[in-house]
Amino acid sequence: MQAAHDMLFVGADVASWDHVDFPGVVPRTFLAPAAAAALAAPAVALLRAFSVSKLAAGVAVRVALACMGIAALSRLRGAVARAAGARAGAFFMLLSALQFHLPFYLSRPLPNTFAMVLTSLAAADWLDGSAPARALALLAATTAAVRCDVLLLAGCVGLHVLITRAVPLKRAIAVSLAAGLGAAAASVAVDSLLWRRAVWPEGAVFWFNTAENKSSAWGTSPWHWYASSALPRALLGGLPAALAGAALPPARPPLAAAAGFAALYSALPHKELRFLLPVLPLFNVAAAMALAAAWRRRGVAGKGLAAFAL
Repeated sequence: MQAAHDMLFVGADVASWDHVDFPGVVPRTFLAPAAAAALAAPAVALLRAFSVSKLAAGVAVRVALACMGIAALSRLRGAVARAAGARAGAFFMLLSALQFHLPFYLSRPLPNTFAMVLTSLAAADWLDGSAPARALALLAATTAAVRCDVLLLAGCVGLHVLITRAVPLKRAIAVSLAAGLGAAAASVAVDSLLWRRAVWPEGAVFWFNTAENKSSAWGTSPWHWYASSALPRALLGGLPAALAGAALPPARPPLAAAAGFAALYSALPHKELRFLLPVLPLFNVAAAMALAAAWRRRGVAGKGLAAFAL
């Protein structure tokens, strides 16, 4: 949020930006907040013209980010509808709207939220089979510039793409490398200028969290915490529905990718619910497909089960 503020109100005087005096534990890219600031800029300009409080400008930035997230989830809903029917798409949006944590984080300018926007777009390209190579490119770019932990999701999705031969191995490697190196280069160019030193933020974050394991200083949780605490709280009734999706062929790939991400991430001692943001929509995809299948059953049992999950 402070980065967006400085872009909109301070401008070219980078020495006066907040991060110069308060750099935080690890550097983060300015590319992501720049997108939200650019989207909010017309509204902020209008607010400034009428001398409205800066608080309103902050709200405008958060609304812009929320709109980005809603647009990405809406595109994913379309992919779900094409893959499993319109009713599954409707259940996906209902689950996404009625759960607490996903809407709560949707407007919070965190790297996890920006990553969720991009991974949801990638999931749409992957699940409906329209552009699996573009999905790999989006995941690689997100890994390199926004959240390095998306590498785990990229690996899970990439494995499925290769097993199903949706993208040849050579092309998968080529598009992933091109997108990842391009995003890393853009990040290094912009962030080195704004941080006023040579830096690749996600490379630094990866080294801090993985190689040095310094994130443990902010607390540790048992290996099963994501499965036993974070996912039940984040998904609510959608969790059992997502697990039931394992019985449906269309729901297995998103469920396996999301579960694989959570399982691999469980190896790191420091855990937070927001780290799962990029895969919460995938769990909801599997849950929505299961609920749509239950709704199609004759009688009230299937409809009652679907209503209970919501």
